[in-house]
Amino acid sequence: LFTSRLAKKIEVDDELYTFKEDDTLEAIATKHYKDARAWFQIALANNIIDPFNIPVGTILRVPNENNE
Repeated sequence: LFTSRLAKKIEVDDELYTFKEDDTLEAIATKHYKDARAWFQIALANNIIDPFNIPVGTILRVPNENNE
């Protein structure tokens, strides 16, 4: 409930990313934002409650860093 209220709307320039084996949200944030601490933006955008339990193959929305 809490995260769904904080989730941002989908923007046209957001990127989709398929979660792979051994991926972490920190690694994805580092790749896309050059900042591992931004992992929570991806978690919020995808209503992820447990960032350590994301199934392989899950398609994640990675918000454009300008969509604040």
